Amino acid sequence: MGYSIRQVVQLTGIPASTLRFYEAKGLLAPVRRNCNGVREYTDADLERLGSITCLKNTRMPIEEIRRFMELCGQGDGTLQKRREMVRAQQVALEKRIYELQQYKEHIDRKLRYYDIACASGSEAEAKRRYCCEKPRAKQDTVENKSIEIV
Repeated sequence: MGYSIRQVVQLTGIPASTLRFYEAKGLLAPVRRNCNGVREYTDADLERLGSITCLKNTRMPIEEIRRFMELCGQGDGTLQKRREMVRAQQVALEKRIYELQQYKEHIDRKLRYYDIACASGSEAEAKRRYCCEKPRAKQDTVENKSIEIV
């Protein structure tokens, strides 16, 4: 089935300008055009857009996404390289999730502090009660890289 650019925008939420950008930068193979020169996207194009969106949302640089999509088009001979790229992205994403979890825990502690302060009407009570909740330094690892959280 062929999809117009408007339909792809509605299905994916990706702006038309971004779709054209992806095509111009080689992330998306040149899209077939009908006899009137209008782009007609295929189900395969939609699958590729899903992969591009996922990689972009995990902070993979555009040039790496382009390279990955290029490798996808080269067939089975590039399976190992593609696997390595996806694994590297997974490691980076796990590290980012770990970092975000540490930030969330900090925000959670701050929220508890302000809950106490608001309930008592003063920061003095929050400081008195919160002093016992200060986080301990902990050691953890993400993919053999030591990270100390204080």
